[in-house]
Amino acid sequence: MTTITAARQPKGIPLGGQFAATTHAEPGAVLAAPRRIHEQAHLDLMGDRLTPEEESSTARAAIHEAMAGGDFGEDGIAVRDLASDDRFVRLAVDRYVVTESQEPGTLRPEDAGYRLGRILLDLQNEDIEDAVYGLERDEL
Repeated sequence: MTTITAARQPKGIPLGGQFAATTHAEPGAVLAAPRRIHEQAHLDLMGDRLTPEEESSTARAAIHEAMAGGDFGEDGIAVRDLASDDRFVRLAVDRYVVTESQEPGTLRPEDAGYRLGRILLDLQNEDIEDAVYGLERDEL
């Protein structure tokens, strides 16, 4: 007959099996809620304290958070591609800031990433329209 011996238990861990209660410290990192990311991006962009590179980074973070939340639906791929174009991101940030500066309260801070992404799509459509109309004028 085989004798079963108790499994070794590391020192300082109470006996009681795999799920024995132990004390542990709380995790050091706290993940920001998506809403908070958008609100902070809005405040940062409107605060006029960031360098152009920091503004682009902040805008991209908010846009990517909105994409992760599925806010763009079938436009998500287009927004992702446009968010990698620094020219469009800078223009989107400028339009976002100007819109909110001219009409305070127009943009909701909790929707900053979504609004920036929609501005990217608008800019792309305007760019395409300019190219099309530019070709028509050149042909005349």
